[in-house]
Amino acid sequence: MARVDFWRTERSSNKSCQIAVPSALAIACGLSLAGCGWWGGQPASEVSPGEQAVEGGLGLKDITLKQSDQRGQLLWQLKAKAATYGESRKQVSVNGLEGTLSQQGKPAYKVKAAQAEVRQQGEDLFLKGKVIITDLRSQGVFTAKEFEWRPQKSLLLARKDLNIKHPQVEITAKEMQASSQTNQVTAKGQVVAVSQRNRLRLLTEQLVWQPQQQQVFAGGLPGQPPTGVQMFRFGQKGDPRTDRAQGGSLQADLKTQTVTLASNAKLLLADPPLEVDSQQLVWQVKAKTLTSDRPVRVYSPSQKVTLTANQGFVNQTLQQVNMIGNVKALGQRNAAFLSTDQLTWMIPSQQIEALGRVFYQQQQPRFTVRGGRAVGLIKEQKVVVTGGDVVTEIFTKN
Repeated sequence: MARVDFWRTERSSNKSCQIAVPSALAIACGLSLAGCGWWGGQPASEVSPGEQAVEGGLGLKDITLKQSDQRGQLLWQLKAKAATYGESRKQVSVNGLEGTLSQQGKPAYKVKAAQAEVRQQGEDLFLKGKVIITDLRSQGVFTAKEFEWRPQKSLLLARKDLNIKHPQVEITAKEMQASSQTNQVTAKGQVVAVSQRNRLRLLTEQLVWQPQQQQVFAGGLPGQPPTGVQMFRFGQKGDPRTDRAQGGSLQADLKTQTVTLASNAKLLLADPPLEVDSQQLVWQVKAKTLTSDRPVRVYSPSQKVTLTANQGFVNQTLQQVNMIGNVKALGQRNAAFLSTDQLTWMIPSQQIEALGRVFYQQQQPRFTVRGGRAVGLIKEQKVVVTGGDVVTEIFTKN
């Protein structure tokens, strides 16, 4: 039977304890062979004076656990101030846990826990307890009660009381999968993501976070069926107004503060109060502009005016709406209707300017007018049509 360093204890006397176990089941400090099972085997009777046999297992202090692959590359290394190796020989309870999880022999994650349970299956590592793992590349911090490290796939999985903190975003979810190879984090189940810097809050069932690109994909990846997402943008301190958005999926660039909503996208702006609907909306949050190159609808609840067109643009700062292509405007209060090729609507003054193939119709008094250009107020039924051959039709009761 081969003898290997199963546990390594480090004391001031520089002595270490060696326990003989079958080499096929060994997890050794510095062992170059891949692990192939749970921690197991019967411990040898040789125990150094500093170690004590405890009820239910073996008590050890200042231990180091390592696992390498068949090429000798380190997969993970854990150190603990104290440990109890249970009767089942399948897990160990540790105190003062610190260590690293490695990819291709280089540390990818840092591990820390006051108390935890550790076990191994093959080369995979399982951790239970209030464990904190830090992504050494992105400086993201993962906290959960269950972690699983799959070194051959470079995957870190987490469940139970999951929290992800990063300088740009904080995420809570039911479960997580992080890839040290692609530097991508996928969160699933009741996902809540908050960006304090951008004053954004996302609610969805699936989210992908790319720390290097500072990109968030919510409600499904491109090419996948959308699962739905809601977003809230809060006002500055002391400003209770909130912009609300929803859609099938969302992509947010936190660096440029650009949000793209797709699949039945809807945005409710607080200032100016507008509802904007389209199959795709691009919201420049910092610049306060909203663009759609798809058929779009803009509705003013306060003025009861609806605009539709092939494309649309909203400038929140100027409180201006520009519509292009097959434009239609309807004033619900007086059934005034206007169609044109292009339209600009100044919301504070309620003035519209229409250009190209203008058609205007109102009910009281009932008439229609056609021309090349129109300026006026739909709400008050005051529209001046000019340009080209202006044609007016007036309808009388008789």
